[in-house]
Amino acid sequence: MLSTSMGPSGNGMANGGAETRASAPVLSSKTQSLTTQDPRKPALDADTTKTVPQKLVGHKNFVRENLKSDRFVVKGFHHLEFYCGDALNVSHRFAWAMGMRETVLSNLTTGNHLYSSRVLQSGDITFVFTAPYSKQLCAKELSAVEQGQDGLPAVPHPHFNPENARSFFDKHGVAVAAVGLLVGDAATAYEESTKHGGIGMLKPVRLVDATTGGVMDISEVVLYGDVVLRYVSTPELPSDDESMDDEQPPREGLKPFQGPFLPNYRPVEAPICTLGLTNIDHVVGNVPQLLPAVQYIANMTGFHEFAEFVAEDVGTVDSGLNSMVMADNSEKVLMPVNEPTFGTKRQSQIQTYLEHNEGPGVQHIALACDDIFHTLRQMRARSSMGGFEFMPRASDAYYKCLPEKFGEDLTPEQLQQCKELGILVDKDNQGLLLQIFTKPVGDRPTIFIEIIQRVGCMEVDKDGKVAQRGGCGGFGKGNFSELFKSIEEFEKTFVMVYEFVVMPFGLCNASGTFQHAMNRIFHDHLDKFVVVYLDDILIFSKSVEEHAQHVETVLSLLRQHKYKVNLEKCEFDRTKILYLGHEVSAEGIRPEDAKVASIRDWPRPQTVTEVRSFLGMCGYYRNFVKNYSTVASPLTDLTRLDTPLDLSDECEGAFKRLKHALVNHEVLMVPDPQKPFIVTTDASQYGIGAVLAQQDGKKLRPIEYTSKKMPSKKMAKSTYERELYALYKALVHWRHFLLGRFFYPRTDHQTLKWIKTQPALFDAVKRWIEVIDQYDLKLEYLKGEYNKVADALSVCQRDKPRTQAPLGLLKSLPIPDGPGLSFSMDFMDTLVTSKSGKRHIFVIIDGFTKYARLIPMPETARTEYVIKLFKDNWVRDFGLPKTIISDRDVRFTSKLWKKTAEQMGSQLRMTSGNHPEANGQAKQMNRVVQHLLRHYIKPSQDDWDEQLPRIANLYNNAIHSSTDVSPNQLHLGWKPRSALDFLLPENRPAATPGTLEYGVQYEKLLHEAVEHMKKAQQAMIASETQHRRQSTFQFFMISMFDMMVAVLDNLQNHPFSPKFNYSKESSRNLSSSVGS
Repeated sequence: MLSTSMGPSGNGMANGGAETRASAPVLSSKTQSLTTQDPRKPALDADTTKTVPQKLVGHKNFVRENLKSDRFVVKGFHHLEFYCGDALNVSHRFAWAMGMRETVLSNLTTGNHLYSSRVLQSGDITFVFTAPYSKQLCAKELSAVEQGQDGLPAVPHPHFNPENARSFFDKHGVAVAAVGLLVGDAATAYEESTKHGGIGMLKPVRLVDATTGGVMDISEVVLYGDVVLRYVSTPELPSDDESMDDEQPPREGLKPFQGPFLPNYRPVEAPICTLGLTNIDHVVGNVPQLLPAVQYIANMTGFHEFAEFVAEDVGTVDSGLNSMVMADNSEKVLMPVNEPTFGTKRQSQIQTYLEHNEGPGVQHIALACDDIFHTLRQMRARSSMGGFEFMPRASDAYYKCLPEKFGEDLTPEQLQQCKELGILVDKDNQGLLLQIFTKPVGDRPTIFIEIIQRVGCMEVDKDGKVAQRGGCGGFGKGNFSELFKSIEEFEKTFVMVYEFVVMPFGLCNASGTFQHAMNRIFHDHLDKFVVVYLDDILIFSKSVEEHAQHVETVLSLLRQHKYKVNLEKCEFDRTKILYLGHEVSAEGIRPEDAKVASIRDWPRPQTVTEVRSFLGMCGYYRNFVKNYSTVASPLTDLTRLDTPLDLSDECEGAFKRLKHALVNHEVLMVPDPQKPFIVTTDASQYGIGAVLAQQDGKKLRPIEYTSKKMPSKKMAKSTYERELYALYKALVHWRHFLLGRFFYPRTDHQTLKWIKTQPALFDAVKRWIEVIDQYDLKLEYLKGEYNKVADALSVCQRDKPRTQAPLGLLKSLPIPDGPGLSFSMDFMDTLVTSKSGKRHIFVIIDGFTKYARLIPMPETARTEYVIKLFKDNWVRDFGLPKTIISDRDVRFTSKLWKKTAEQMGSQLRMTSGNHPEANGQAKQMNRVVQHLLRHYIKPSQDDWDEQLPRIANLYNNAIHSSTDVSPNQLHLGWKPRSALDFLLPENRPAATPGTLEYGVQYEKLLHEAVEHMKKAQQAMIASETQHRRQSTFQFFMISMFDMMVAVLDNLQNHPFSPKFNYSKESSRNLSSSVGS
């Protein structure tokens, strides 16, 4: 069984005498084969339930089939009744805007004390505007009826409920309350509708006109929301061939009512001022769920599906809809029903309607005309004088395509008029459709008017009359995209209508509001298997099966609250992932490689702003630096207000130590809430340090480091106060980890155990103790020699090495004699593995021409592979070099590399470990490559090797500062063509290679390059010498060896790194080296 909640909460027409209404119709899945019958006879048995497809197939796959299945005779649209607050003014505006004539009315002047109602007509179109009178006046009239006084003969609709009408207007504004259908018999239509699930609102009532004696029957059932479907019929004697059945009651002696609406309305004399509107083409409704609503309509009326559309059909990207068009046997009564779609960039306009209308209702009314160009000119002329405004015109690109699509159907003049008037054009396999939409005609963006003209589809009916088939030209499927764009543009100007469906930038409290929403949605799962920071959601699990359940839970919650995710930015089923600048895996947490590389290659700050930028980047990863606050202190002092920038030796040292600490970071453990935490603290007169850790097997692994300079006012305090201050600051810093959990604080000072026994304490100490007492802890004493980490954090500021200008003045390398004779090479670590498995860049640069080759290679490339890359990418093209300059990478110091160089007749020149600037060309090239890559790689950075050819081309074709010519031109002897040559052609033609002129020009180019390189070297030496100092060496050969052995013994007792460990073998090697 299927159920729908389309039943309304009252529609405003009388429900006196109506059947008791169920909360929602229950739809059965029973079906029965249908046969073609007389269109005026019910085609379905009483127990048959008509079904519609339970899944939309879209316009392309939809097959229309008219089974003539109406349950009662339907002749066409009769009227549309609007409820409003002021019938006079609303009707006058509609009359002026659309050229409709007021024909009849009912109000106080006719004795109607319940409501005012005015009727407008144009062709076969009838609009009724009804507004209830005041509560006091209505209550007086109704009270008189209840007391047995005369009825209300002057009220055309005897069961009108003013309170329901008033409630309808408050809820929906000016909106359609009733869709009137002219049927063969209102009683039969009501009976068939309610028998097949229709919700009865007004049982059949016979109305008699007091003036003419004409008779009209009406009845009402729910359509959708608060809108009713009103059946209207006039008794007439049918001819023999039109007889419905033998059971129909005789109608002899009944005079049919001939008025435009209901009996007992007073005619109004008004001039005819038509603009050419002829009939109601279709009435469109919006509902939250399409299929249950369509099923309900099909069941009670027998209407068949005429067309359907899905979001993909209408070609919209930002928003969309699903739609089904229901039609009677004649296909002259067309009733499209829409539902919103979700998951698009913007909220569907259908959803906007449902929110402003507070539920289902009629969205727009399509009115047909005979000459849309004439009608539209007249309506547009009245727009600025109180008429209706129209939606923004479609784009020029849309109208540019019209001649190609519709040139055979419309003349060039007509196509030009379409563009000028903003008319949209569409076509199906039967005819042509011209259409345009007004802006909302009321205060809310809920009710629109569509003006259309259908061309073609003419046929001769059984009476010999030429008529047009219903729905000719379709419903503007090809125009949906432009229509939605127009509505979107309109909504942007309608402040109360426009609604953000994503969090906008720049609004105060936007981020806090969004974070609060995320916390509310995932409240029950936060820190259990999901972590959310704004729009970054991290889901973590212990197994694949558990992870699938967690992902499903998160996505279901997002869908439930109407949030959507960008699939392109999502990653699933990963054992390692980047999150908020960190790499998270089962091993632990580490900084993102790309960020570490950025810090490693950060240039020397030249301004206070650059110092702040560097500290900002490093500060984000301060949890990984054991002594961050004390190491960064000299640089932090430079950022104080009114402090001049003076990069002293102390600041230079801090800059280098920070970079080294982050490049050689430690992998932090992901905290496990099931394990106890261990907090290790220490304090000295210079600073405090603390480590938060947990046991990982037999090893104690850090979770986070923190350190803080000791405030000057606390430096003179006693030892136990400083130790207590260190513990206090650590507990406050890690409050979110420790409060409410049992943990072990460790310190190397036992005074903390008996501090509470002191007879007198300072107020600050008392406050610290009060905070510490909030925690569940067991204090452990740790000897200083086992508390090395916290000790280092607290005392490293005291033991900070003094830095001086580097010793020795720089000397430039000799300029090579020509191209291809000497070059530098280096390996650049990008810290990012590409999709093809590459991580390093093999950089080769010619020492004379500065021409470079950039070759991607794996991180684990062996010497044999490097030699092959070198031969394939350099030797093959430029021959064997005389000199190769490189650092002391293990591959360059290997025997295989040296043997290869010997075979090529090349001399190897390697820099010392302390002076990498000797290979400055390659090191400078590394910085250039990294800078250029930033502009071209994707955010994921895994395509950097695909961009290397472009980077090399950019570099080699740019003018080099040291030669004043591009590397390509100097290396090749001629200038390769580029895109700029088309914009800035050279006036002088290039010489032909091999000619005397070419040789002279190339020799001149080489000579000029040498002169420029000499000047560049002199400028570089002068600049660098300012930061270095000259040295005078004095050799004392007798004591040199003993001094070095003593130094190595000291290093052995206080090791810094395994590669500096002292050994007997190294001592012997040193001895032989010094002795020689």
